Amino acid sequence: MPQQQLRFTEIAAADCEQIGQSLAAAGADWHYHVLGPTCVYNPRPGSHAFLIENADTGAALCAFSPASFAGLAKRLVSLLHGADIGADAVIDPDPDAPPLVRSVRACVAAREGWHHHMMKPGCQLNPEPARYVITLERASRPGIETLVSIAEPREALKEIEVLYFSSR
Repeated sequence: MPQQQLRFTEIAAADCEQIGQSLAAAGADWHYHVLGPTCVYNPRPGSHAFLIENADTGAALCAFSPASFAGLAKRLVSLLHGADIGADAVIDPDPDAPPLVRSVRACVAAREGWHHHMMKPGCQLNPEPARYVITLERASRPGIETLVSIAEPREALKEIEVLYFSSR
């Protein structure tokens, strides 16, 4: 599903947290992606990757590691999305949630392997560059499920992030 090859500068894994904190402190328009070894977007399959994109400068930085970046993602999520979407946020599940959110709930209930990506407009990974896209990759199913929105899908993202970090 990736539409184009990623363009990035490789950085040391040890630098990712400081870079994320610096971008947040500067008020930059930034985001990150955790790319597992089997993620379709991973530019180095078999490795864990942490991709940081700075929309203000167009820079993309990527670190690789044999170990997961989930802990780093948990430390940075509130800086990126705000405390209401942080790893420790409380959710009140919406019975009318979009199908993608219901799929995430099913993954958690079944203890199925899964991960997601929130892609803002302009994100290199985004197949719909003018819209917000959340993707879901599931261990039990090929392909990618998506939620596409003109407005940022904050409530869906909040529930997905809380479920992601609570299941890790």
